[in-house]
Amino acid sequence: MLPRSLFPLRYTGFFSAGDRADGTAILQYANGDLYKGQFRATQRDGHGMLMFNGGGCYDGSFVRDAMTGVGELSGADGSLFKGMLVDGKPHGDGHLTYANGNVFHGKWAFGARTDGPARMDYSDGASTHGKGRVDTYDGEWLSEKPHGRGEMIYADGGKYVGDWKEGGRSGTGYMTYASGDRFEGDWFQ
Repeated sequence: MLPRSLFPLRYTGFFSAGDRADGTAILQYANGDLYKGQFRATQRDGHGMLMFNGGGCYDGSFVRDAMTGVGELSGADGSLFKGMLVDGKPHGDGHLTYANGNVFHGKWAFGARTDGPARMDYSDGASTHGKGRVDTYDGEWLSEKPHGRGEMIYADGGKYVGDWKEGGRSGTGYMTYASGDRFEGDWFQ
């Protein structure tokens, strides 16, 4: 049974035989959430937009009442996920823009970032959605930190290629500075 806050307050749309919601409609919930989109057999199914009362929105595919498929999910904090979702959680390939402007390009499993190859564009925070000064890390990740082999290209023109451990340069690698100077050797955190 649905929680009382999710019971529909108002439905504007079409019904098929048997009083089932079918087609395009607008549904306002008692908790203030608002859905505009497709219904099939009284469930959100097809393309729709769900606006959350507390802020944020989902615009994308619904399957049997769940946010499942390709979509965009924005949070009340200003974050924005674009990609695949399963039951309302990022799953598969996607891009997450954080409120501070950092953008993570990688894979998710049931709402959590996965370990392995991915890219992060780090903003300087001066503007939102990655439009400020940007450093870019492309390589291996472990526990949401650069870990393994990777490359960091800095906004000032510098570049480090080598080993990373728990988010820092550690192991064999080389750093080419914006001036053209180069250091190659072992790095320690």
